[in-house]
Amino acid sequence: MGSAQTYLKIESKKREKAKYENRKSQIESVRGNISPVADDNVEAINKKIGDVVSELGNLNGIPTETMQSNLNAFKQKYASSDEKLTSATSYLNSEVGDCNNKINELNIEIANLQRQYEAEKAAEEAARRAAEE
Repeated sequence: MGSAQTYLKIESKKREKAKYENRKSQIESVRGNISPVADDNVEAINKKIGDVVSELGNLNGIPTETMQSNLNAFKQKYASSDEKLTSATSYLNSEVGDCNNKINELNIEIANLQRQYEAEKAAEEAARRAAEE
């Protein structure tokens, strides 16, 4: 294989690596937004429920304890307590790990190809010099 072909393989591997780096970045972005966004929504929902429960408590002459208790049961869980969000985060962590593994493999392949490229360039240069003599 000539150095030109090896060079093309290097460039191909670099493009493939860039795709995995981009995918990893996108996954990390999604993963990083799960808890803050979910918890902000939980906070807003739970505040509204708390406001209604408080208003019910202010009603005079009407037994509201059961209604208050029922409404409090609708309060939402935070991301760290939500099984589905925890599962999604775990899956995303696994995807990031897979991307890291592939990026590491490609780094090794690129380094090996670059050594091969340098050796082929040196051999081609030596052959060219020998032909000139």
